[in-house]
Amino acid sequence: MRFARSIEETERLLAAVAAFCRAQGADAGVVFACELAAEELFTNFVKYNRGGADHIDLDLGVDAGMLTLTLTDFEVDSFDPRQAPVVDVTLPASQRRPGGLGLHLVRAYADDLRYEYNERTMRITVMKKLEAGDVRDSTR
Repeated sequence: MRFARSIEETERLLAAVAAFCRAQGADAGVVFACELAAEELFTNFVKYNRGGADHIDLDLGVDAGMLTLTLTDFEVDSFDPRQAPVVDVTLPASQRRPGGLGLHLVRAYADDLRYEYNERTMRITVMKKLEAGDVRDSTR
């Protein structure tokens, strides 16, 4: 799926993610984790990759019981979210540095987080285990 590089597209993106997760039999916790990851990554792409292409791609799938959510951004600089500074959530808010909490949550909720960068194309894949149930394979 393709989304315009615009915050206004967030609602449509989240609806697509939620519908796909539910169609795969995902429980509410998995749906929440996938929506959180999609929203955080998409909004970061929009906010920080302003010189990028006019669109961002979303691919959703299921492989070996893992739901995969991949966001691809084009004509951008490299930023590996796995290398973002760790947020010390044990500190009082007044002692924390601003920023990074969203990526911290993405890393905490994901079962696996993958990053690829090649020729100014950034691809981030979040993987989340599906609960037992009717898991269908996706060939999108």
